[in-house]
Amino acid sequence: MDRQERKLLGEFLKTRRERLSPEQFGLPMARRRRTPGLRREELAQLAGLSVTWYTWIEQGRDIGFSAEVLESLARVLQLLPPEKEHLFALAGMQPGQTPAQDNGGVAPVLQQILDHQEHYPAYLMDGFWNISTWNNAACALFGDFEKMPPAERNMVWYTLVRPETRRLVLNWEQRAQRVIAEFRADCRKYLTDPWLKDFVHRLEQNSPEFGQWWSRYDLQTREGGRRDFDHPLVGRLALVQTTFCLSHRPEVKMVIHAPLAEFDTEAKLQRLVRE
Repeated sequence: MDRQERKLLGEFLKTRRERLSPEQFGLPMARRRRTPGLRREELAQLAGLSVTWYTWIEQGRDIGFSAEVLESLARVLQLLPPEKEHLFALAGMQPGQTPAQDNGGVAPVLQQILDHQEHYPAYLMDGFWNISTWNNAACALFGDFEKMPPAERNMVWYTLVRPETRRLVLNWEQRAQRVIAEFRADCRKYLTDPWLKDFVHRLEQNSPEFGQWWSRYDLQTREGGRRDFDHPLVGRLALVQTTFCLSHRPEVKMVIHAPLAEFDTEAKLQRLVRE
């Protein structure tokens, strides 16, 4: 950090500190306070820091501190995600990540968007590629997600473990390796997460290919593009996959498959959805 960055960091901490009150933390309210909000010593105590050390940070002095210190300050200052990202950016660091599983349900508007895709297969995935919701066209193409055990309702598991997928997805081996590389890149922030460790272990037990390919440590950016299928009811299908990320929750992905003109794909999808 240069002098200007240290100054900006100190000013930002000061503004966040001044918007909090002692009462929010059960601290006694003195009759006379020269400045609004928490005092430096109060914030330092709540964050488990030396008063002198915190004062030097806020003053923009040339001292070193860890990401753990910033995490503690962000917690006490009750920073919103964009504020926390700004704090870490000023310090030239990356904020720690939290597991990104979607356990809170899906906003009705997102389900409406999926349903309005009609015969375009579409679904939502969380940060660990768990499939949280879908439309009828997705079930018509990939199988009924509702009937799959929740622990297996995951696109990596679906691709590597389910035998039906090997028959459905053309060029399965190439696609499966790509899925693993994209999944590793997507989850690189969560590699020490207990859920992910357990999930990888279960995949290794149920898919020999997964263990072999996961150990290569390949990482690739998620990409869309052409996807070819051989559906047991209608035969060959050609679609284009596009992934959208939610602005307020970028780890959540909306995946939509649009039919190409080849193999009469659109008419076949319409028929599958009607049936």
